[in-house]
Amino acid sequence: MLPQKLKAKIAVNLAILLLVGMVLIDFVAIVTLRKRMIQSEISKGYFFISAIESQLIDFFELKNVTLNTEFMNHLNQMMFVSSISCVFISDQAKYRKFLTGNPFNLQDEIKDLTYQAIERREKHIRFFGTNWEGIWNQKKNLILSVPIFRKDDLLAGVGILLKLQNTYEGLKATQQILLMYICINTVILSVVGFYRLKNLIVNPMQRVIKRAEEYKDEDEWFFVSDKKENEFNKLYKALNRMLKRISDDKKKLHSTVGFLEKANRDLKKAQNDMIRAEKFATIGRLSSGMAHEIGNPIGIVLGYLELLKQEEISEKEKKEFISRAENEINRINLIIKDLLNFSRPSSGNFIEVAVHEIIKDVADVIKFQPQMTNIELELSLLAEEQIVMANPDQLRQVFLNLILNASDAITTVDNNCNGKIIIQSKVAHCLNTDYSGQLPALEIICCDNGPGISQRNLDNIFDPFFTTKEPGKGTGLGLWVCLMIVEAAGGKIRVTSREGEGARVTVYLPLYNVEKNNGNGYE
Repeated sequence: MLPQKLKAKIAVNLAILLLVGMVLIDFVAIVTLRKRMIQSEISKGYFFISAIESQLIDFFELKNVTLNTEFMNHLNQMMFVSSISCVFISDQAKYRKFLTGNPFNLQDEIKDLTYQAIERREKHIRFFGTNWEGIWNQKKNLILSVPIFRKDDLLAGVGILLKLQNTYEGLKATQQILLMYICINTVILSVVGFYRLKNLIVNPMQRVIKRAEEYKDEDEWFFVSDKKENEFNKLYKALNRMLKRISDDKKKLHSTVGFLEKANRDLKKAQNDMIRAEKFATIGRLSSGMAHEIGNPIGIVLGYLELLKQEEISEKEKKEFISRAENEINRINLIIKDLLNFSRPSSGNFIEVAVHEIIKDVADVIKFQPQMTNIELELSLLAEEQIVMANPDQLRQVFLNLILNASDAITTVDNNCNGKIIIQSKVAHCLNTDYSGQLPALEIICCDNGPGISQRNLDNIFDPFFTTKEPGKGTGLGLWVCLMIVEAAGGKIRVTSREGEGARVTVYLPLYNVEKNNGNGYE
């Protein structure tokens, strides 16, 4: 389709350009020819006056009153041959005057110009009247006035009237012929020019388009150069160089993409390894705390077993001892179950998660830790909507790390009898997030009444391996892992604190139901 449109445009524009050029040439030719023809008429008038000048000199020197009949016949014959309409002759004193021919209402103008020629002793040329001839506004009449001298003596003046109608008729016929040739030449030159331009431009372009449509990645040298050293040959070479660069860049791009994919897999693996390492470290801390918590019910169960060995106890006491031992064993089973739930491998998949349930599960696990003995854990989960898209095991790790960090901070204070950790939830607009707009999000706030965080350390708490704890009590990965998990779920995490006033950690998680209703949910 493109070559056909190009052909039509070339043909139309070529015809227009040729037509405009021919018309301009016609205009210049007609203007030039018109000037030449008028100049020819003026020369003819001067020639006519020169032809009768000698006889007029003899006439005025003899001081005859009237012109003889032979001269008048000769004058009229010359006027007819020269297409002169009127002749006016006057002596120097304007006494003897002769007018012959048809002045066409210009008698006074001829006389005035003749008198001016006598008075000023110089020639005069004047045009009178206008007439439309085709597209031209032409002068209709021409009057020439010339003084007649005998040596240096002024004898008389002659004025002649020339009608330019015949001149314009010839000019009009010439213009018609030129217009006919313009049309013929425009057609012929357009056909010839179009054929030449088609061979020079359209056909090579068609070959380029056809070759481009047939292009395949495995082609090494695609555009075949012409034998002629012209612009299209240079274009073929440039296109070949461009395609070669594109092919090389594509190979480099594939190699870079493969490298980036591998780096991305390695990075994800490293992140998962760090999350798992931090999880194992947390499990170790939980296990050491739970070991003491499990030891007490085990001692109680062993005591009841010793009592059951005694023969003197009644059946009622045996049932009571067995029931109490069973309760202690169930307590041990619950503690171990909570620990196993937390330590099981993460699936890595995002599902709909009820955040409040996870926080409550974490609270049940953390209450067995010795460091929580003198710390009150208060839950104020008031958010009406709590469903988010996340990995539940990773969210457990986030909230467990936050509570453990808060408890560790509180236990560093000498007087730790009034330690308190509050976890709140509400629905708020999540500001400055990566997703568009200010969509409602679940806001979870974990605050404590510990010693707080100094401004110097506050800027670095999310850096990997940064910790203010004593050696062996922390890896420095807890908050960094929390940051990765929360951001992977599309949320944000912020920490605010003043030294001596406790710390406040705020987690924003986009609500699943709200996003789904707005067409932005996870599917």
